[in-house]
Amino acid sequence: MIQDIAIEQLDIHPQNVRKVYTDIDELAESIKARGVMQNLTVVPNPDKKDHYLVVIGNRRLTAARKAGLKTMPCSVVEMTEKEQISTMLLENMQRSDLSVSEQAQGFQLMLDLGETETTIAEKTGFSRSTVRHRLNLAKLDQETLTRREENKDFQLTLTDLYELEKVQDIKKKE
Repeated sequence: MIQDIAIEQLDIHPQNVRKVYTDIDELAESIKARGVMQNLTVVPNPDKKDHYLVVIGNRRLTAARKAGLKTMPCSVVEMTEKEQISTMLLENMQRSDLSVSEQAQGFQLMLDLGETETTIAEKTGFSRSTVRHRLNLAKLDQETLTRREENKDFQLTLTDLYELEKVQDIKKKE
């Protein structure tokens, strides 16, 4: 059942792998002009009474706030934490703009919640070798990985970074 929920009762899901929302201004303008075209999928927030965590639609929520909306159409569902993370990851994997490190963090969350490399591959449509590679990337120094993604002139490849991570001596890494 779809219900309108006050925007101040909707919270960005803390486990969402997407950390950067792009094209928010354009989406906010579209929402102002045409309204919200697709409802959000939310679960009750266990930490805040009368609040909800957005499982699907965090970018839309951000744009709706910018557009000045007071309520959002939402489908309130019950999901385990594992189902929430899996749903968010699968929904975001369908987009090409999810970064490699965001994929890696998402796969690691799924692994932490009891999934295996095989089930992650089955649920996401990625090969087992890609899943394994992303899980290895999740072990890297996240600051270095983020710098690599943000700086197009960064010379080291992801493979180079992974090999560097194996080095125990800090001075050798530098």
